[in-house]
Amino acid sequence: YARQAYEAVAQLYHREAHFVAINCWQPGGECRQRYTKVLSWPVLMAYQPNGFVIQYHQAWTAGALSRFVQSLVAPLQRFVNPADLMDRMTGKDAVIVAFLEVSNDSKLYHQYYQAAVKWLEKDPFQEVSFGVVTGESCKLFGVETQPSIRLYLWNETIEYVGKESWTPRELNGWLVKHLQVVSMWIAPPGTKSSTIAPYFRQGPVLFLFNPRPLYAEGDSSDAYMMLRQLSMHYYNCAGDTWVQEMAREYIAEQRLVALERYTHRKVQCGSILGRHPSQDDDEGRGADGRRRRRGGIDRSTVSVSFVNVLNSSKFADGRKLAGHSGGSEPDSAYCDIAPALAGRCQPTESCGARFGPERKPSLRWSGTGQQQQEEEDGCPARARPTPEASEVVTSSAIDSTHDYRGPKLLTKQYLRRQCELFRLAEGDGTHLFYTEPEGESDAIYAAVGGLSCKHNKTLTFLSMDSSLYHSFSERLGIDVLQEPNRTVAFIVDAENESTYALRSPINLRTLARFVH
Repeated sequence: YARQAYEAVAQLYHREAHFVAINCWQPGGECRQRYTKVLSWPVLMAYQPNGFVIQYHQAWTAGALSRFVQSLVAPLQRFVNPADLMDRMTGKDAVIVAFLEVSNDSKLYHQYYQAAVKWLEKDPFQEVSFGVVTGESCKLFGVETQPSIRLYLWNETIEYVGKESWTPRELNGWLVKHLQVVSMWIAPPGTKSSTIAPYFRQGPVLFLFNPRPLYAEGDSSDAYMMLRQLSMHYYNCAGDTWVQEMAREYIAEQRLVALERYTHRKVQCGSILGRHPSQDDDEGRGADGRRRRRGGIDRSTVSVSFVNVLNSSKFADGRKLAGHSGGSEPDSAYCDIAPALAGRCQPTESCGARFGPERKPSLRWSGTGQQQQEEEDGCPARARPTPEASEVVTSSAIDSTHDYRGPKLLTKQYLRRQCELFRLAEGDGTHLFYTEPEGESDAIYAAVGGLSCKHNKTLTFLSMDSSLYHSFSERLGIDVLQEPNRTVAFIVDAENESTYALRSPINLRTLARFVH
């Protein structure tokens, strides 16, 4: 069972990592003699080139392993402005950010990077996100002192005081001590354990069973974001306006954006996966810059060809086919590259580093007029070639077309990888969205606002992957796999030996009434 999932992930990520499997069954063999205290198999260890080692502790499924590899490849995210941070906070339990100048603080950055990697042993799917802000961007966040670290929680911001030492042990210990969440994913190990027991000792628990999306990095479950909205209002005893606006406006807006982005991504990925990776998409564009339909290709058919991991190049998809000659597009050369570097893009064909619309509600960062104009144009001004430099840009674009590590082909490979993961998530049925009733938001939030301080019992909000842990819901009386969207909610009160099941369609209104 583990082998099947492991080989599937190896086919996906053979360019990013080297995958090895060791049979440790042989009695008296070297492996058995060295590892004598292993309680269960398989064991997965990840070794980085710098000698850093971490162990994987989650489920052996292709989706979970895939998400773990993505976390290893990108344990940090760079934030350019506060809007990037706000986007991250909507779907994450917490965000920890280091503000530094990499050239002057290289040792601290290296320690911070190791801490982010080591944290993956506790949190392989990055529900607590590590970020970094460098250089002049620090001033946009109101940070005057560098280096420094801030932990952004749902209701407060905490600053790290150990400025001289950022070792993984000290930093992650500080994070565990100060981490406070209003809701969380819970994943029992699959053997007899006490994972859930501490929450029952605290009082009643709300369990929301729903499929957990794990293939696409950054895609949070719509059901879990809905649970965060509810729990933030439930614990907002002081009526903090920041928390109210975060839940009622920003997270609600991001849920709508996620649905629109999903629609755009489905269309775009159908086109990307409908052709072979070696084909340059410039071949399919006409003089007017619009994509032509290639004869004989069925866009509804998704086919991905995997290369042999051991016997061919790690970058085979990026190389040209012999005899192929593609044209160049000087005007769009920089537009293809810049959005991926600048972190923003309009939903145009040339700027394809992101999928779908990107809307920012009232909490968004407001930049200068020049910066906003750059965003509206879809391509940053600093990336546009001047008339004097047009010849140089054209020459560079032609050369980079055939560079398998150049930005143009790296962007294409990134898009193809995202579409491959999107297709796998579609197969798992984890792209689910829940419609909300209109005009009832005030009544919804008024029903649960600050309830945690108004009664002598406090509710704990937990979410579980219904695809992996459906046996838990079956023990509570409902087969979640037969429910609409494989989603169901329970409130379990262990002290009173009572269990309540929500039988209405799942949305924010029904959940709020259920809690009330």
